[in-house]
Amino acid sequence: MYELIPEELKKLPNWVVWKAKPDPKSHSGVSKIPINPKTGGQAQSNHPETWTDFETAEIVSRDFAGIGFMFENSGYFGVDLDDMPDELAACADGDYANTIGEFLTNLDSYTEWSQSGNGIHIICKGRLPEGRRKNGKIEMYDSGRFFVMTGNAISDREDIPDRTEEIKPLHQKYLGGSESSDSGQMTLSETSLSVHEIIEKASNSANGAKFESLYQGDFSEYPSQSEADIAFCNMLAFWCAGDAGKMDEIYRSSGLMRKKWDRKQSGSTYGALT
Repeated sequence: MYELIPEELKKLPNWVVWKAKPDPKSHSGVSKIPINPKTGGQAQSNHPETWTDFETAEIVSRDFAGIGFMFENSGYFGVDLDDMPDELAACADGDYANTIGEFLTNLDSYTEWSQSGNGIHIICKGRLPEGRRKNGKIEMYDSGRFFVMTGNAISDREDIPDRTEEIKPLHQKYLGGSESSDSGQMTLSETSLSVHEIIEKASNSANGAKFESLYQGDFSEYPSQSEADIAFCNMLAFWCAGDAGKMDEIYRSSGLMRKKWDRKQSGSTYGALT
C-alpha cells in the first residue's frame, strides 16, 4: 500500500498513525487525529518522542485509519491542494492550465492523492518562505503539522528534489507571501521597473537559470510547451508583480512565443487565460 512513498522519507523517524473523527465541516468529512504508534495516545508535532519509525507506524496503522508524516525538523515541506475535483479531472485530460497544474508543473516532486480523493499532496525537500500557511483550499507546511500519507502516488519520482526557490513565487501568489522580502527578490510593490530590468533581475535571481532557459524557448524539461507556458507565466506573475501587460510583453519577446498565444479560447485568448 505504501510501496511508492520515497525511501528517503521512510528513513526518517517522523511517522505517526491517525484516526478519523467525523467532521461535517471538513472537505473529507473527517478530522484526522495524529496518534502515537507506541502508546496509542495523541501524537504532537512539537514532541518527537510521540513519533516513530516508518516500519512501526505501518504495522500499527492496521488498527487505525492509516499513517502520517510529521514535518517538524524533517527538512521537507508539504503542499496540500484539496477539494479541487474539476481541476484534477482537467489535468488528467492533459489540461494543466489551472492551480493544480501550476503546482505540479513547477514543483515536479513526489505527489500522491489525498485521503479525500479530491486533492493532492506534494512533498518537497526544502523550506517554505515566512508568512501564511493556509488560504482556502491551499495549505503549505514545513513544521507544526502532519500530512496523512496515502501512498497512492500520481508521480513516478523516486527522489524528492529541493524546491525552496520554486515554492517562493507560488507562496507569494496564493498565500500572500511573507512580511519581509528576501534580499535580491522583487516585492509586489515594485511595479516601476522596465521590462528590460525585470528580465535582467529575474535572470540573475537564485532561480535565474530556469527563467533564462524558458525565456530562450527551451521547454525540454516539461511534458509539453503548454506546461512550460504555465511555469514561465508563474515566474512572470511574481517578477512583474501581477502586471499583466508586462507579463504579456515579456512572454511575446521570449522564445516560447507562438501563434497559439493569441488563439481565441473560452471568450478570451490562450495567452490571457494562461
